[in-house]
Amino acid sequence: MIGASQQITTTIDLTKSRKHNHLSEDKWVFVSRKDDQVFYFDFCPEKLGLHPKSVFWLKLAIRHEFKSLSDGSLLLNESELRKFFIFNQKLLTYAEQHHPGMRLDEWAQWDIDNFIMALLFSKSDSATRTIKAAGSKLISKKVFDRYLLEIDRNHKRFTKGIMDGFQFPVHRNRVFSDAQKLILETNDDYADWLDGGTWGRVPLEVAMLLLQHCISIIRSPETILLLTMYEVSRECENAPYPPSMANVLSDHLSFRVKNGAFKHELQPHFRINIHVNQPKLLSALDMKLKEFSSQGVELKDWPFLSQGEYVSHFKRVYTASFVIFLTITGARWSELIQLSADSIVKEPDGKYVFISGIEKTNHGIETVRDITGLAAEATDILLAMSTSDKVKGGDRLFTGQMVFSNKEFEPRTWSLVGSHTTTKNNLNSLFSEFLSAYPLFEEIHSNISPHQFRHSFAEFALRRFDGNVIAAIRDHFRHSIGSYMTRRYTDRKVIEKDFPVNLNREYIGEIIMRYIEDKEVLHGPVGKFIRQRINEIDIASPQDVQDLIDEFEDDLVVHEYGICLIRHKTKALSKCWNPKTATPETTNSNFRLCSGCANRLTLGCQKETIERLGFSAQGHLDFFEKSGIPMNPSYKAAILGTIKNAASALNDWKKPDDK
Repeated sequence: MIGASQQITTTIDLTKSRKHNHLSEDKWVFVSRKDDQVFYFDFCPEKLGLHPKSVFWLKLAIRHEFKSLSDGSLLLNESELRKFFIFNQKLLTYAEQHHPGMRLDEWAQWDIDNFIMALLFSKSDSATRTIKAAGSKLISKKVFDRYLLEIDRNHKRFTKGIMDGFQFPVHRNRVFSDAQKLILETNDDYADWLDGGTWGRVPLEVAMLLLQHCISIIRSPETILLLTMYEVSRECENAPYPPSMANVLSDHLSFRVKNGAFKHELQPHFRINIHVNQPKLLSALDMKLKEFSSQGVELKDWPFLSQGEYVSHFKRVYTASFVIFLTITGARWSELIQLSADSIVKEPDGKYVFISGIEKTNHGIETVRDITGLAAEATDILLAMSTSDKVKGGDRLFTGQMVFSNKEFEPRTWSLVGSHTTTKNNLNSLFSEFLSAYPLFEEIHSNISPHQFRHSFAEFALRRFDGNVIAAIRDHFRHSIGSYMTRRYTDRKVIEKDFPVNLNREYIGEIIMRYIEDKEVLHGPVGKFIRQRINEIDIASPQDVQDLIDEFEDDLVVHEYGICLIRHKTKALSKCWNPKTATPETTNSNFRLCSGCANRLTLGCQKETIERLGFSAQGHLDFFEKSGIPMNPSYKAAILGTIKNAASALNDWKKPDDK
């Protein structure tokens, strides 16, 4: 089945022969109401995956819904057609699967309600109105409202004479009552879904790609060039450049990018309009462009052609940095707006340290916090992207002075966190840019808010040693593994308190499904148990997966070398078992202890880590033996135990999988 985006093609050839759209033709002509551009849509039933009768009805609905011009062509934007098609493709596919041969006007109110509940989740068992555990995703409130509006329009078209359609409109009170029950059954927060327009968190795949998008922004050539401009501006300690200089500067630099040298260098008689610090600025940018060229980074043109474009990218960098903070630190919006440049201290290893005392964090007690990895990289950029020295001025981290002044030639200060509205608007702007690059994700998650990212952080923290997340996330958590933020949000009690979804159970289910779908290899005692249980029970439904998850404790601890996934029946066999408290003390875990445990699960991607730990231990042993330095017996026993357990764990990869 092909999506709407793949069926839309911009063309002008068809208009030479006709403007009218006939029901017997597959390719229909449309005119965009935005820019009068002509495009067509391919209604081929085979490509759409629909019955020819369904496609015929779809054509009638489009012709009835949208305005026809005097020449016969239909007037609508591509986005309107795409949204209209996506909904009706869902409707017609559902009708063919659940009510084959039945007209829409024969559907009872109950049938319409069932369809609406099926729309609420991207994957659902509509016959029983229960949700599949594997892969089900709650759509956003915004998209759900749009679907309800389409059902009302369907009913309205039917009352006005279209050949088929719903006899009944949407009964919203009943629909939202049913929706609330289903949402609560999946442990999602209904109030969050209503209030934020979303279901409370950014889906993992969206969060990962959005994070990658933001990383590309802060590391882009445009950002590096802009940082060079700010560096020169701070060195000169003069007022910002006048707005009029933006165009002049862009003209000079555009010529430089296209010709490899400035115009006054190629034409000595050419005189440039000298402004204070302009020669120094041009020289610094020239050096940066030469550096790009030596690295194989070629620009086709200077990226900023007006003051507006300089300002726009400045805001993009601040917003992208904000998303990075939210995504990989779990910090609250209220915490980030209080973060000032003079309150953070950079350590020799590149890590930043600051004191946090917000009420919702650690019971309001002042706590030393650290900013590491990607967040530290974003902090470096935020401190540098301002004409003022933020540390000396005590400015907020997410506030900066722009390189071009306002009309009165006064420094122009902008703050991403000046108000919640400003933050949300810029966040929405960046997210819209992201959805334009990845339009398929709009149906998964179309609206965003700062709070949702705290759920993303918890999901990333669980998967930080998992091959199923992007490398940037794994690299970041290698730096922050001991940080207060990471410990706090990976602690089970905090996750249960802060998040309505039991992320641990969800992650266990994800691992099981990845194995079933041949996307994951499971080793260790727990891996063997899961493989055997799957063979025994022959999983055929989501409930079978839930039953298997029920055999484990909800608590789990992730390590670079494996996962502590404790079964109810083997809990007392845990190497960290405390007989006095009758509980496993997973906080005292280490490789030597965990690698020989009955509750160890190792993923295929963790083989390299186990090899590294084994070689490292062997290296320690070899050093002491060659040097003749006597070893403490207990220390030697620990090293030998590590080597033995590493070798034993690596044997799992030599054994045939019993799947």
